[in-house]
Amino acid sequence: FQIMDASKMDYADDTFDTVILYNAFSHVQSQWIEIERECRRVLKSDGIIYVVGTLIRGLSSQTFSDRNFGITPEQYLILLFIVENEGVYQRQICEITLKDRANVARLIEILLKKDLIEKFSDSNGRRIYKIHATQKGKDLIKKIEPMDTELRSFITRGISSEDLEITKRTLEKIKANVIDNIKLQI
Repeated sequence: FQIMDASKMDYADDTFDTVILYNAFSHVQSQWIEIERECRRVLKSDGIIYVVGTLIRGLSSQTFSDRNFGITPEQYLILLFIVENEGVYQRQICEITLKDRANVARLIEILLKKDLIEKFSDSNGRRIYKIHATQKGKDLIKKIEPMDTELRSFITRGISSEDLEITKRTLEKIKANVIDNIKLQI
């Protein structure tokens, strides 16, 4: 496993059986052709390219849009966390989602404007707020949850529970390897 510029890999031709790109294309859409060409260069002739995060995010976005939920998958995950953790602080949302303060603040503002959450001043009187879901937010979560379960089942169909557990453990190890080196303003 290595993080690098996918359009200029330091490997010889025909090196790998598999190239896994996770979240790459959402950040470099303008380089799609160069990245695909470079991936094919380093792959063996029967190699496979996996574009995981982008495809799942695309399917989720498409599904949310088709079903007219009125929020994005990213907003849903924040709202779900708030529903499951009433009175949560913004900093806790940053820590759990690994999103920086500015991004979480933007998402919270969107959810506030949609009347899905409320902020209440903490008893300390500082500019620290506890965040709660409104009834409208809770109702929306109940409406989305069956689709979320259906989507997760669709994404993992044909994959044994053992393989899913191995994947989960592997991703947790990758996360642990990266987490100490990421510099987010949380």
